[in-house]
Amino acid sequence: MPEQTEGSSPRNQLYVQSSWDLGCRWELDLIGRYSDNLPALGVPRYIVGDARLAWHANRNLEFSVVGRNLLNGNFYQYGDDNWLGARATEVRPEVYGQVICRY
Repeated sequence: MPEQTEGSSPRNQLYVQSSWDLGCRWELDLIGRYSDNLPALGVPRYIVGDARLAWHANRNLEFSVVGRNLLNGNFYQYGDDNWLGARATEVRPEVYGQVICRY
């Protein structure tokens, strides 16, 4: 059984997160992720980053812009697994706005 799973999990991974209070009710969050290749599944290594810039209008209202899976374009996180019937998952960069209202 170990021969079947060899190379299906990343050998190395790295996750780095940083959050800053920029003052004047602004925040900046940055996240970087690295995952080694998965040779058994044919998935190459990848490096991606996430970013969030937020402004707090007041104690209960926040506006933010978020970018996810940036830096690397489209990439695959998992490979095909015919035994489980799973297909490779392609991840694309995305950017979206967010409004949070706390009550």
